[in-house]
Amino acid sequence: MAAAFLWQAALYDINNSWLETAVRKDFPELKNLYARYVPGHERGLLLIGFTSREPDANRPINHILAALSNLYMSPPDGKELRRIVEMTQLKTLEKRESRLERVFELGFAELLGNFRIAEGASAAFSRVTPADMKGLARKMFSSDRYAVRVLYPLKHQKAEDTPVKMQVLDNGARIVVRNFAGSEVVGLSILFGVDICAGKEDEQRLTRLVAEMVCDYVNDHENRRLSSQLDEIGARLDAVFNNESLIISARTQKQKLPELLSFVNKLVRNPEFSEDFFSKAKERILQRLADESTTTSNIIFGNMVDGLFPGMNLYSPNLLSNDLEKITFAQVKQFYSNWAVGANMCVGVVGNFDSDKTLQLVAKAFATLPQGKSSIKATCPAWVGQPLDKIEVKEVKLPANSEYAYIGVGFRMKQFLNLTSKEDIRGSFGANSVLSHLLFSSSNAIIAQELKKIDAHRGLWGVYRTNQLFSIF
Repeated sequence: MAAAFLWQAALYDINNSWLETAVRKDFPELKNLYARYVPGHERGLLLIGFTSREPDANRPINHILAALSNLYMSPPDGKELRRIVEMTQLKTLEKRESRLERVFELGFAELLGNFRIAEGASAAFSRVTPADMKGLARKMFSSDRYAVRVLYPLKHQKAEDTPVKMQVLDNGARIVVRNFAGSEVVGLSILFGVDICAGKEDEQRLTRLVAEMVCDYVNDHENRRLSSQLDEIGARLDAVFNNESLIISARTQKQKLPELLSFVNKLVRNPEFSEDFFSKAKERILQRLADESTTTSNIIFGNMVDGLFPGMNLYSPNLLSNDLEKITFAQVKQFYSNWAVGANMCVGVVGNFDSDKTLQLVAKAFATLPQGKSSIKATCPAWVGQPLDKIEVKEVKLPANSEYAYIGVGFRMKQFLNLTSKEDIRGSFGANSVLSHLLFSSSNAIIAQELKKIDAHRGLWGVYRTNQLFSIF
């Protein structure tokens, strides 16, 4: 087994490894080259892999197999073998510095029934000879005991010519079905329209309280009744709320979609709110809002929105304890019944299925919801979607315990209004999403790389949000 680990090191772990010198020079397009030995009770397994954008994987695979079959003819010896041993011993010692790695190591030895494997591994490396390396290479690489598996991305699998199907039901609910070829998981999302910047302050607070209560109910892992119902259909569920929408998302295996639709329909129609839950939820919501209000990103973002859209109240209004005391459970139940209606709902389903049949299935599940009316009533003046006349500078005071200073830069842009316009999707939402990835969302983002030059990249974050009310970058 020690010789097998040394072959792993020779192939991958050490500087100027075999995969780098013998494979990458001929196939520079290969990415994520790796080799790993996994010991077993009687036999082990050596894994070698790579990723590539090239459609033909046979050339590099055949090259690697042919080169491996000849490795036994030139096993590492002398200084080269000693270097491999030292690097492997160093890696072993580094692992042992981690308690978690040590637990894994001893646990694995227990499974193998031999604690001496774990205790004597480092010393065993030094006893490996070039003859051991040659014999193992001949046994491992110069035989037909290997398997090749090539995994192609989903785009290589069959997809529908028109993957997106849409339908507006008689009750106003909008249904969007998206075929995603090759996926074994189906995702379902329900979006409720939220108009938190319209109406009186009392209505705004009631809107936020109801939305926060739904999130609290759905995301409560101690809600045993809800959890057991989800376990029965093998589904996961979560909810998120922002100023312009409440989104409930669920995932399950694709064959369980009918059960998931039935469950979500009942959840939307009649969530099991009670007086007791209402009282406890208020306390949890207040505590969570208090915690969020002190985070640096929320403070900066809230002030940014207020500065870009003065007087529009587009950032969530504060919920205070005395405000909540004025809201009764009966008010919340009545508000929810008027809010969770077809005209205020968009349902999206994504998975590997027949889009037409799935569209009929989803439409049937939500067609019986009451129609009601949409909550989105706000109309914003034209200037909300136009650039600022001049640069506005706003100084924001952070909590006393803030270790760093922060600079936030925001841009006011045109709202994203039309889901059916390809030009609107491509020219605003699509372009800005790509731009956000290039600037701050990716690991090698442009802004991050520039800030690293002056050691000021800590705390870098960004957000692109767009909806019918406002759009901010």
